[in-house]
Amino acid sequence: MLLSTSTPAIRRIDRWLHPLYRRITGVRQWLMLRVRPAGIGVVAVLVVAACLTIGHERAATRQLLAAAGAMSLISLGWAMLRRAKVSAVRELPRAASVGMPLRFHVVIRNEASRPLTRAWWMERSADARPSLDEFCLLREPGEHERNRFDRTFAWFRWQWLMWRNRTFHGGMADKEIRLPPGETMRLTVECIPLRRGVVEFADARLRLPDPFGLLQRCLRVRAGADRITVFPARHPLPRLDLPGAESWRHHGESESDAVGDQGGFTGLREYQPGDPLRRIHWRSWAKTGRPIVKELEDLSRPSHALLLDPCGDDSTGQAFEACVSVAASFAMLADEDQGSINLIMLQDELRMVSAGNEHGGSEVLLEALAGVTLRHQGSLDTLADAVRHYAADLTSCLVILHDWNPPRAAWLDQLYMLRIPVVPLIVGAGERPADAPGHWLNRHHLARDLMKLPPRLDAEGGLAFATR
Repeated sequence: MLLSTSTPAIRRIDRWLHPLYRRITGVRQWLMLRVRPAGIGVVAVLVVAACLTIGHERAATRQLLAAAGAMSLISLGWAMLRRAKVSAVRELPRAASVGMPLRFHVVIRNEASRPLTRAWWMERSADARPSLDEFCLLREPGEHERNRFDRTFAWFRWQWLMWRNRTFHGGMADKEIRLPPGETMRLTVECIPLRRGVVEFADARLRLPDPFGLLQRCLRVRAGADRITVFPARHPLPRLDLPGAESWRHHGESESDAVGDQGGFTGLREYQPGDPLRRIHWRSWAKTGRPIVKELEDLSRPSHALLLDPCGDDSTGQAFEACVSVAASFAMLADEDQGSINLIMLQDELRMVSAGNEHGGSEVLLEALAGVTLRHQGSLDTLADAVRHYAADLTSCLVILHDWNPPRAAWLDQLYMLRIPVVPLIVGAGERPADAPGHWLNRHHLARDLMKLPPRLDAEGGLAFATR
């Protein structure tokens, strides 16, 4: 089942606007990095005083102009003459999470022969200016509703892409640096990661302001490049019972399918959602007309599949990020008594990552989700083949769909044919489609809709679905 998307037309004016906006943004960032807020105020006073002085013989305006000009020249010369020679080592944690404050330490050493005073540490984010392909192919959410002038010159799209490409916010140290020659100091730096994946800290600066606080020199520090994995954003879930997990806890043994050795025969009972096909007692089913399964002494726990739909027509990437956030929220169930969670993803190749029981905690799944990417063209059949391969060992299948349409409905029918309980979790926008199964999650109100999930997730498929 192939899901393809149409590529937006590349306009000739976009190829002309991209280098222009890139230069304008570069100059603006250079100035904002070196001119402090007080300096902007002095420049404004300088301009106003210069305008008032023209054609007037007022001593007050001339004095104001002279004072502002003198302060500006002194600040410029002082900032250019400031020097420092330091080295630093970052002490980063193993991982962080999107939207959660990240605090780490920096050990800085003064390598110069003179004391270092009135200096502040700053971590700069990677260059957020979009590439030519990003600017030409991606679209700002709601761009079609803007007026013709804004759509033509696409400045708001450029600003949105700049915001979208930022890796973290903040990065300032908590206190002023005062170091004698050869001494070290430990600083605490705080920032908020804005994107999942691998975030690099490779542009550390020392801010060296002048005595008036108008201008500052930004000196690059030899601190190397350090990387940290940022997990996707997660939302709290209500207390959930996945299909098969509740019966395992209730009876003290897994009445659903599970991975591991099983004990001897203990009796017969009626089928329950999540029971594996290999436990069906076909002779009893033929006699009673109802599905009957063999009850065995089971020494293992339930095993659930978590499928993430990687394909979609999403020029902004926001819908797919919502899907990843939902998957990360359910990945946290691996830390609870729910059995094992098996994340099945399709990237360059099929990949399955397991957590829970002896496989480790939820961080294993979160690390895998941190690097997942959207596929604008691809086939979901490979995911169905993977579930078909592991169907005999799965209690249930949680499917996170990236919208709802006829191709996905047909693909979901393939999972129903595997006779295991399937829980569709459809992430979309607006009202729920009339034919959408499972649970509808509005990506604009994701936290709210996740908290509204019922304690027992409704499952489709399995023998119960097939015999309705």
